[in-house]
Amino acid sequence: MAATVNVLETLVLGNRYGKIVEVTADTSYPAGGYPIGIESFGFAVSVDLVIPGPASDGTKLYIAEWDYTNRKLKFYYPQGGGGTGSANDGSGTGSIPSGATTVVSNAAQPTVSINTAPAKEVQATANLLNVKCRMLVIGV
Repeated sequence: MAATVNVLETLVLGNRYGKIVEVTADTSYPAGGYPIGIESFGFAVSVDLVIPGPASDGTKLYIAEWDYTNRKLKFYYPQGGGGTGSANDGSGTGSIPSGATTVVSNAAQPTVSINTAPAKEVQATANLLNVKCRMLVIGV
């Protein structure tokens, strides 16, 4: 199977066209992303700009990226994330570290460390059935 491309709307932008498209993934993500030819977007000459929005199946969120060199739509999933805050992290469940001064105000928040990592591309053969991504594609 392959990703399905559906052109939702066409816009005239001077001597270019803009297409709002929705790409629907399938049950087997290909290594390196979904290859999508410019004709799938309704263009014959070139694609100048692709702006993908977030991709989701309604429960999980993916980061989408257009690979201009290989004409592929890639999906990534975020990694890392928030670390556990110390003292009052805004949740009201934090504890005051020993030796610290107790502050009776939510206005004074400690520095909370966040451990982040770069997103990773979805693994080849991953089932992304019903993952949809809307994109603005500009070209001729």
